[in-house]
Amino acid sequence: MNEPDGWASPRAVRRYVNIQAEMVPGRDEVLSLVGELVAAGGAPRPEVLDLGGGFGEVTAAVLRHAPAAAVTLVDFSDEMLRRCRQRFADDSRVRLVKHDLSQGLPAGCGPGRFDAVVSCYALHHLPPESQVLLYGQIRSALRPAGRFVNGDRVEGESPAIAAWELDRWVTWMVGRAKEKFGLTRTAAEVRERQLQFDEELGRTPGSLWTMQDELRRAGFASVDCVYKNHTTAVVVALPTTAGEARADR
Repeated sequence: MNEPDGWASPRAVRRYVNIQAEMVPGRDEVLSLVGELVAAGGAPRPEVLDLGGGFGEVTAAVLRHAPAAAVTLVDFSDEMLRRCRQRFADDSRVRLVKHDLSQGLPAGCGPGRFDAVVSCYALHHLPPESQVLLYGQIRSALRPAGRFVNGDRVEGESPAIAAWELDRWVTWMVGRAKEKFGLTRTAAEVRERQLQFDEELGRTPGSLWTMQDELRRAGFASVDCVYKNHTTAVVVALPTTAGEARADR
């Protein structure tokens, strides 16, 4: 993604925060699941890495479910980080890092550093080769009993199913736009706006199966999809088997 044309734009960030965030099916449920899955990891004071943390929604969800957590939020948009500095100004549990994830993890994310790595609606913006590199680094950065929780957009593996899922999402967005904003839009108008937004902010998502394959190639022992709603899914990847994780505690 080219920052000057994407997330560095205050206009793009405002649109995402004020409108786009309301147009993602199950967004609140996804955020809650991410927080629950961090808390369920069992670490009393989990160290958490939030990748592409945006304006802090994921970090806030983690802290609601795991109040003793310490979160490092990584994003490369100055406008997103500005909003986070305001949101977490008095919260010593949150550390902000500006970094472009297409270059991998930032410095200081060495082996076995984190109990959980989380991300929501962010990694599908990266080029495929950057995603593969990042998955391997995420696995290395996790402790043996840690977990990677990724809530993101996905699409059907076949073009026919991908098109069907997009049609369903567009239909849902038409109703949502009227309900939330009082906007009357045709399906064609909503589809065109979404495709323009995707193009502006870079890259479209791959399939769940592609993500699973890439995570396994990165060395994760297990990959589970725990939620799917329209084009949104939550995937949990564990770096070791349960037995290995217990032995290393």
